[in-house]
Amino acid sequence: MTDSATSPPSTVDTATQRIGMLMAQVLGLPVMGSDDDFFARGGTDHDAGSLAKRIRDEIGYSVTRGDVRKAPTPVLLAARIADGRTLARHIIPIQPDGDLPPLFGVHVLGANEEFFRPLGEELGPNQPVFGLTVGMLTKDTPVGVEDTAKAYFDDIMEHFPDGPVALAAVSLGAYFAYDLAQRLCAAGREVRMLAMFDAMGPDGRPRVGGAMWVLQHVRRAAVKGLPYFTEAIKGRLAERKEQKLRDEVAEITEQSEGADGLDVEQFVAANQVAVDSYQPQPIDVPLTIYRATEDNFDSAETIADGLGWRRVAAGGFVVIDIEGGHLTILAQPAVATMARHMRPLLQGGAPGA
Repeated sequence: MTDSATSPPSTVDTATQRIGMLMAQVLGLPVMGSDDDFFARGGTDHDAGSLAKRIRDEIGYSVTRGDVRKAPTPVLLAARIADGRTLARHIIPIQPDGDLPPLFGVHVLGANEEFFRPLGEELGPNQPVFGLTVGMLTKDTPVGVEDTAKAYFDDIMEHFPDGPVALAAVSLGAYFAYDLAQRLCAAGREVRMLAMFDAMGPDGRPRVGGAMWVLQHVRRAAVKGLPYFTEAIKGRLAERKEQKLRDEVAEITEQSEGADGLDVEQFVAANQVAVDSYQPQPIDVPLTIYRATEDNFDSAETIADGLGWRRVAAGGFVVIDIEGGHLTILAQPAVATMARHMRPLLQGGAPGA
């Protein structure tokens, strides 16, 4: 039997001491008691962000400003870390530092969050950027738009419990962001920006037809040459494969729980099936729609209709043309233009030029 007086300190006790030291350093205090409240001792929201960064960098614990708010003493924060409550299930840090309200990339993030990393870099070190994703595919993984948005909402309310937030999404991820925005607004949160990257709205994205359709194909072929026709054929084949998958998935999801039994391709198809059946209600948050100009099949009417979002955009919308393709608008050099427009919105002002 080991004497308690000679027992090694517990992990929580050690963490409490280290966190207390960092709190004291951030606040410029000689010492911080284990039960001293960080904010009662003069800490601000900015200080909480600085503390969270130092804990991540120097101790290696995944902590956010929201964790400091919920557990403002060294002993409470150490216990929260030990219990795993600082580890959000669906939130992935892309650029976690900064004092501005966080920007969340929703649902469709790309491999290693590649769709949002260039944007985070371009927005600068004071703009926190996080990704929202379902993670591993299990029976507990949500599939439908509402269930997935609810899971994201719960994580945000737990780890970022107050203050404004901003949301952005690629393609069909826009529907998950839209439903998430509705939930945040209903909870009294300010959604400072709801950005959609080349996303088709619920009323569709009608294309040009007739002679204009032919002309646009000729123009594209003149620029890209023979590979354009190869790409077009591959695109049509991919559409047929996707439709077949969607038909198969519709049957699988009726008989399974969550994403259990689905591979990645089937899960993507299940998302599309869910989006097809989703009925978005009007939202008061202004929509910022970034349109890829490489898609020269959009008609003037389609653009004026907000790519199909006008009917539900009760708070208004704006369509911003960005040079590039469906996904390349999220890479350089296009992403620099988008960030320049987005930056004032994230700071609570009017959009940039």
